[in-house]
Amino acid sequence: MFGCVIFSPWFDLLQAEDGASIPTRARTMLQFESSALGGQFDELRRKNFGLAFVVDGLAQFVWHSLRKSVVVTSVFRTMQQQRTTYGRGTKKVSPRMALQAADLRDWIRDPREVGPLLAFLSASASPHMFWHAVDICHWPYAPDEIEHIQAFLTGYDAYNQLAVIQAAGSKTVWLHDAGTREPHLHIQYKGPPIDLSRSC
Repeated sequence: MFGCVIFSPWFDLLQAEDGASIPTRARTMLQFESSALGGQFDELRRKNFGLAFVVDGLAQFVWHSLRKSVVVTSVFRTMQQQRTTYGRGTKKVSPRMALQAADLRDWIRDPREVGPLLAFLSASASPHMFWHAVDICHWPYAPDEIEHIQAFLTGYDAYNQLAVIQAAGSKTVWLHDAGTREPHLHIQYKGPPIDLSRSC
């Protein structure tokens, strides 16, 4: 039996081998820690379609290969939320890259502010602040499954315009536990919508 699932901006045909209803399967593949995060993910589809496409593809990949869900725990963060969670710790994107990627109308009212703004972002920039990152739970997966997920996501490095996360050796994925948060998989992406889930 085939059905049409809308769990991303595109339609995808899935075979319901286990008898699960198609809408239930779509909700099972990609879940959110809160309804607010679901709303942020809808906004992410408008602000960074490529990243939303990566996460949707990951959810498909994880469901088909591991029969497990992907649970989103963070999408957008304000600078204040970033400081509360991480202090002045984790900056994973260069301030220049962050500044170029930001919607400058929201950040800069006067071009003379660019210098101080760049210095300010240098201390606090996170790709989450620019709709370039999503965090997902790591706890549903065994260590070998996490490696499987990381290998899949590293495939996006070739298309990702963001800088390499030095601690991870990847532009796209990092397993870390900095700040006040539990360990989680950080996924960041700026680039075209690429579907690698079909090639695995």
